[in-house]
Amino acid sequence: MLFICLLQYLLTITTHFLDSESQLKEFIDNVFLIVDPRNERVYERTELSSEQIFQLTKQYTSIFQKGQLGTFTSFAKKIKARFLKASVSRKRTSEGRIERKILYVMKPDDRAQNINSYQSRYQEFIKNLKADGYDIIGYARKSPTKLSNDALEAIIKK
Repeated sequence: MLFICLLQYLLTITTHFLDSESQLKEFIDNVFLIVDPRNERVYERTELSSEQIFQLTKQYTSIFQKGQLGTFTSFAKKIKARFLKASVSRKRTSEGRIERKILYVMKPDDRAQNINSYQSRYQEFIKNLKADGYDIIGYARKSPTKLSNDALEAIIKK
């Protein structure tokens, strides 16, 4: 029984899949920085094409497994991903012009640690709110809707 529990735990910490857009946004903004964080142990300066950023991100999420670069780019624009504002390096080659973003990218071991700590960070955030005197009555994710804020408020009060 202990072996099965340990195996399940190992599977959960080694798959590292982000399943929600909010988690993916946080991941992208933490992994691809446009400003030097002055932390060479965790980040390395590199130049990446949009395709390379997409392929790297795809390893950690179930959202874009069947998607293409255009879908990822649209998502990045929608969430206003910070890496879109990165400085660009342009070079000419025999195949044409190559454009890459100059980024500080989190190293692979730290990416896995970042994903594994999401749940505990949110739990700590809620504990701190409680300690600061806030009354926590629950959590609900707002789904996209065409209802007005007044209508949504009325539904919540029921």
